[in-house]
Amino acid sequence: MKRVAFALVLLASGYMISHLSRPTVPPLSPTVLTELPVTSGPDGKYKDFLETGKRALQEQSKFMAASVTRKDTLIRSITKDMLVFSAGTTVVIHYVAEYSFGFDLRPGNFDIKSKAAGIELHLSKPILIGQPGIKSQSFEVPNSSVFISAKSNVLGLYQGLPKLVLNNGKVLSGEEAIVALCEKKLIAFLSDFLAKQPGIKIVPAIKVTYK
Repeated sequence: MKRVAFALVLLASGYMISHLSRPTVPPLSPTVLTELPVTSGPDGKYKDFLETGKRALQEQSKFMAASVTRKDTLIRSITKDMLVFSAGTTVVIHYVAEYSFGFDLRPGNFDIKSKAAGIELHLSKPILIGQPGIKSQSFEVPNSSVFISAKSNVLGLYQGLPKLVLNNGKVLSGEEAIVALCEKKLIAFLSDFLAKQPGIKIVPAIKVTYK
C-alpha cells in the first residue's frame, strides 16, 4: 500500500514539473503577404521605358537615317547651237547621287505599343529626307567627232539634274530594300536603348506596323 502511494506521489510530481517547465507559446499574429513587382523578362519592366524610348526616337531620328548611294546615267539630246561643226546629237550624263531615307518621327506621327508578342511600332513608311546630294557628274558624247562649243553649254547639260534626283529619291523610298534598311536601323536603335535601361535583362521582339 505504501509503495502504491509513493508511486502516485512521483507521478504527480513529474506531471507538475513537466507542466511547469513547458514553454509558453505566444498567440500567432495574422500573416501579411507583400506582392513583389516583376522587374525583368519579356513582360516585365521594359514597359516602364517605352515612353522614354519614344522620346529618344524623336530626338535621335536624324541619326537613324539610312544613307544610300546610287550611280545612274541620263541620256540627253543637245541642239546644234551647243556644238561645233555638227548637227544635233545625244550626250550620256553619268552621275552619282546620295540619298537619305528615314521615318517621320515627329510627335503624333508614330506610337509604341506593348503587345503579347512584344513591342509594336506604328508609323508611316519611310520618306526621302532632304535634297539628295550629287557626288559627281560627267558626260560623254557617243559621236567622237562632236565637240561642245562652250563651257556654259557644258554646264547646261546638267540643268535639271537636282530635280531629277529628287524625284528619283521619292520613288526609291518605296523600294522594298530601302524600307527594310530603314526598319533595321530603327529597330536596332530602340532595342539597344531599352537594353541599356536599369533592371532590363530581356528586350522582346520589335515589329514595325505601317498605318
